[in-house]
Amino acid sequence: MVALALTPWAGAAPFLLLLLLLLHGALGQTQLPAPQVCPGTDMKLKLAFSLENHYYTLRKLYENCREVQGNLEITHLKGNLDLSFLQNIQEVQGYVLLAHNEVDYIPLENLRIIRGSQLYEGRYALAVISNLHSGTTGLRELRLRSLTEILTGSILIRNNPWLCYQETIQWDDIQDANNKFPFQGTVDSNRTVKCGNCSRGCESCWSSGPEYCQTREWSPGVSIYASPCPLGGTYMASNPPPPPPTSPTPPPPTSPLPLPPPSPYLP
Repeated sequence: MVALALTPWAGAAPFLLLLLLLLHGALGQTQLPAPQVCPGTDMKLKLAFSLENHYYTLRKLYENCREVQGNLEITHLKGNLDLSFLQNIQEVQGYVLLAHNEVDYIPLENLRIIRGSQLYEGRYALAVISNLHSGTTGLRELRLRSLTEILTGSILIRNNPWLCYQETIQWDDIQDANNKFPFQGTVDSNRTVKCGNCSRGCESCWSSGPEYCQTREWSPGVSIYASPCPLGGTYMASNPPPPPPTSPTPPPPTSPLPLPPPSPYLP
C-alpha cells in the first residue's frame, strides 16, 4: 500500500530525498552515525540539484557506509571537496559510475567487490566517463587498490585525458570466471599528461607507490604471480615463485665394524 501511495511522486524522488536529508540534519544537535548498509542511486548522468546540494546529498548517503545496496554513482563533483566519506565503502551491489567529476582523486581505496546486480547501460559494472574540466584538470588516478572482484559486468573507461595507469591493470583478472560480460580489448588511455611508471616490481598498478600494485593471485599455468609489496599490496614477476626448500637427504646408514678375531692366548 505504501508503494502504491508513493507512485505518483516517483518523478520527485530526488527532491524528496534531499528534503528528508535536510530534515534529518535539523533534528537535534546529536547526529546518529549512518548505517553500515546504505541505499544507492539510479540517476545515471543527471544532476537533480545544485552542485552544493548534490555534494551534500552524496555525503549524507555514504558517510560511514560500508555496503551500497544499489549503484554507487559519484558524479558532478567540482572544486576542493572533502571526499573522505567515501573511504569506508567496501562493497557495491549494483554498478560504480564515476563521471563528469573535476577532482583529482576519489577515495575508493577500500572498495573490494562490485557485484553488478544492475549494470550501467545494461553492460558495465564499472564506468569511468568524462572526468575533466576544459582540459585543465580532471581525475588523475583510480587508486582502486583493493578491487579484486567484479562478479557481473564489464569495464568502460573513456574520455579521461588526465587519468593514468588504467591501461596497466589486468581487468580480466578482476572479473569473475563466470562473468557474462568478459572484458575485451583495451581501455581508453588517450591523455594530455605524462604519467609516471609503476613502482619497481609492479607490472600492473593503480598509482606509482608500491602500495598501489594490483593485487592478483597466482594460479597454475599463469606466468604472472603476486608477491607481497614492501608497503602492502602485491607486485608482479614473470616467473612463478620458486618451490619451497626440501629437507636434506640423510646419508645412507653405514655397516657396523667387523669384530676382531678371537685372541690365540685365550683358553
